[in-house]
Amino acid sequence: MTKNLTDKIKEYLKKPIAVAGLTALLAFGGKELYAKDIHVPEEYQAIQSAIDVSEEGDRVLVAPGEYIINEPITYRGKNIILKSEEGSENTIICLKDFCETPWGPYSVILFVNGETTKAVLDGFTITGACRAYDGGGIYCNGSSPTIINNIITENIARRSGGGIACLSADPLIKSNVISKNMGSAQGGGIYCENSKAEIIDNIIKENSVWGEDGGGIHCRGVSPIIIKGNCIIDNFAYEQAGGITCIPSGLEMQSKALIKNNIIARNRSYEHGCGIVCTDCVDIIGNTIVGNSAGYASGGVLGQEGNLLLNNIIWANTPTDLSGIQLSNVSYCDISQEGFAGIHGNISADPLLVNPNPDPNTLDNLINNGDFDGAMKYLTRCFSLQPNSPCIDAGYDEYSDPDCSRADIGAIYFDRRDPYRDGFIDFKDYAELLRNWQKSGSELEGDIDKNGTVDYEDLETLSENWLSVVPVYGGCED
Repeated sequence: MTKNLTDKIKEYLKKPIAVAGLTALLAFGGKELYAKDIHVPEEYQAIQSAIDVSEEGDRVLVAPGEYIINEPITYRGKNIILKSEEGSENTIICLKDFCETPWGPYSVILFVNGETTKAVLDGFTITGACRAYDGGGIYCNGSSPTIINNIITENIARRSGGGIACLSADPLIKSNVISKNMGSAQGGGIYCENSKAEIIDNIIKENSVWGEDGGGIHCRGVSPIIIKGNCIIDNFAYEQAGGITCIPSGLEMQSKALIKNNIIARNRSYEHGCGIVCTDCVDIIGNTIVGNSAGYASGGVLGQEGNLLLNNIIWANTPTDLSGIQLSNVSYCDISQEGFAGIHGNISADPLLVNPNPDPNTLDNLINNGDFDGAMKYLTRCFSLQPNSPCIDAGYDEYSDPDCSRADIGAIYFDRRDPYRDGFIDFKDYAELLRNWQKSGSELEGDIDKNGTVDYEDLETLSENWLSVVPVYGGCED
């Protein structure tokens, strides 16, 4: 590895990921910060009516039900919280009666008046847009809202961003399900143009574009975007990148992105490139990119010479895993394609994921029942490493996982404190420990201290971490 590449790796690994507006969002936990609460439909029948009478810092709390609207909901530049009382599966905002009209600004939710991260959309199903130009579900232009805990599904955009479109906008998009949306040109799930969006911990599934590219996410222009901790699965693009596209919009405008700790799986494209298609300003670190398929070129990552690839599992993509990327910039990855193993710490061995083909029905049932955490745990377990995976402790040797062992390769690191591999210490982990109780051997589930036997020391460690949430993504953040 060259010195320049080593320095570049260290620069990115030591740089903290700042979630835009997260501090401000957490500050909302204190009720004293709310000017007042406005209730729908108890006080106002319509959500828009409640927003219209609200003031800076208010909360509009919406009771369960289906709210049929015939024009988009807009915050009108107010930094307020619009929040459901009982979650997205029980609180639906549906745009109706526009499917026969000309194409126009018919998104379900609009952020177009300079709203900041203190403008929060929390806990709704957003659906029904079928004649929007950009951003069928949510359209952000010149605004930076916080979009959390929503289901954004079955929306259509004539151009781009079937689920969400961000134009010169810097939103935080976190912990949402973005599914079954369609864009005619780019970005079936999310479209970003000249935007500094942070797309964190979402499930982005079964979105499509039938004109061009970016079935899951499309980034265009000067978009220094962060895409981290998402599961991007079963999306489709007619041309390129069923998963993620990051491309320039002109010779002087390069799309910049950090793509880190994502699961990118089972995406499809008819033409070239599928999992990720990007320019050389994109760094791809600690992802699991498996089972994607393209018509030609690379089903895994189709990039350029300047891309940095580090600590990724890139496996069983068709027709190839990688294309267009300089070999010297690919380090500590597990790649099924020939020509990389043995160079810069790269290996080529089955990563031994628990289940790289999660059941769509199981996932849908969890989402439809409002169990987003359960859906994320299910996907985490499916794409976790088995105890004998060659990716364990095989990552960049100056990079540690949250348990302070050497970094693993892939999005989900192997934490021996969590034998069930779902990111949470509970009875399922005790069941795994008891299954191997007093057994001896190598790589036993439940042998937390690695002494070759599942014993009382392991039970004590598990008990000390009882009901703990353990980090599932590789890499210390400090």
